[in-house]
Amino acid sequence: MDRLRFSGRQSDGSFGRQLKSLRSAQKRTQAVLAMEAGTSSRHLSFIETGRANPSLGLALRLADALGLNASGRDAFLAGAGYAPELTVSDPPLDPPLDPVLHLAQDMVANCHIFPALATDGYFNVLAANEPACLIFPELGQESSNKNFLQMLVEPGPVRSSLQNWPEIAQFLIHWLHRYRKVYARDVAFHNFSYKLEDQLGIKNVSGVWSWQPYCKLVVEHQGNILSLACVSVDVGPGNTELASDETIVGLSFDNFVPLDEMTHMFFQKPSQKSAKPSLIKTAG
Repeated sequence: MDRLRFSGRQSDGSFGRQLKSLRSAQKRTQAVLAMEAGTSSRHLSFIETGRANPSLGLALRLADALGLNASGRDAFLAGAGYAPELTVSDPPLDPPLDPVLHLAQDMVANCHIFPALATDGYFNVLAANEPACLIFPELGQESSNKNFLQMLVEPGPVRSSLQNWPEIAQFLIHWLHRYRKVYARDVAFHNFSYKLEDQLGIKNVSGVWSWQPYCKLVVEHQGNILSLACVSVDVGPGNTELASDETIVGLSFDNFVPLDEMTHMFFQKPSQKSAKPSLIKTAG
């Protein structure tokens, strides 16, 4: 225990929100979790609302009770203000395996006309074809750590090109709420999703919003208004609670399908046709 040194309390209540999110995603009451962690419901309530901080021993017991894996425990301890047992990257991501990168390239390259990209479990872009780089120029720039969700949310060229931003923001906020339940034991995903949610600036989620199988993007590109449906296909367990193997990398393939004839014709132009993938992130 000597190597777990106190690194400073979190006074903004973020740890309490993280703890409540993990508990709620696992559909456990305060009473049940408190009993399993050897504390009182009242003290647990105080921690979740930011009125109290857990001791190191309680933080470790809570991590055990929540069934967090090694990287999840580190992020959890860091959130509570204690040095992690292992090194946690930000954003947390295990180096992808070469076969995974090759698969991402091959899948994206097979999309000959319309935009396509591959991302890992935290939406870091692994590969993108030229049509995707055409409408999202940041994808083609020589830099690392491109995150597609952050590109959509943060102010910049991609965000400013989106003509239906309120609709996209509503989709993303509901998506984040839904997938926090899927990734019930993934501390890193909860932290990542809350960061994006704060950037979206939407605090109240409408209960009448109906889930859609795709996210509609209306993109302005050089005077053209392109209407696209972003359809995602997940491959492998990724970062769900089933992924106890820390080397497993989640993959998602995002295909952008035209929703109108003008958009379809735009990508049919000879100058737009290319199947060459662009490798955005490399292993190691």
